[in-house]
Amino acid sequence: MHPTNEELEFLAERIAEAYVRRRPGVRVEDPCSGVWKTAASILWGIARENGKYPVDPELFVAAQSNSDGFADPWVELTDPRASECYRRLVRSLIHRLRRDLGREMRRIHRKLDADTLMELTPRWLARRFSPLALYLAAKEHGRDDLAAAFHEEALAQHQACPLYRIAACPTLVDHGIYPHGLAVREEKRSYADYLILN
Repeated sequence: MHPTNEELEFLAERIAEAYVRRRPGVRVEDPCSGVWKTAASILWGIARENGKYPVDPELFVAAQSNSDGFADPWVELTDPRASECYRRLVRSLIHRLRRDLGREMRRIHRKLDADTLMELTPRWLARRFSPLALYLAAKEHGRDDLAAAFHEEALAQHQACPLYRIAACPTLVDHGIYPHGLAVREEKRSYADYLILN
């Protein structure tokens, strides 16, 4: 799917705004043209490569090295190294999210395996574990009652950082364990599914 001109202009504006916040001395004449629109096209292309990279204009700008030298958005945002910096940062974030989520889920599974979780209240659990880890672990153990208690909070956690969908084991997504409504198959994705609105 190719973005419309309006979608690219929206991305370009957000990239320009993020760049100016990072490089306060830069003036933006037209955020919908030139370097900003080129950077928006590059970012969109990265997301379409394999579905593992979100369209996050602010993260794309933040991923670039910020030297104290002369600010040149053409070099910083459109050079092939800019794409690789973004990919590397996203992979690093996903790795950390996957590690942290996995660690939490293992602790929850140990409690489930010991049959102690039956006696624990959702409120007690929520003070110790993230809602998404609780939701996923409960679904894996067939505890739909417990999963239901954390469904809304798990959705909110996902919406705060959609990289969780990628970080969660793909098997969980494929088997419908990931929170309903968030595991969208590639062919059904729209522009909105890729865009992270900050």
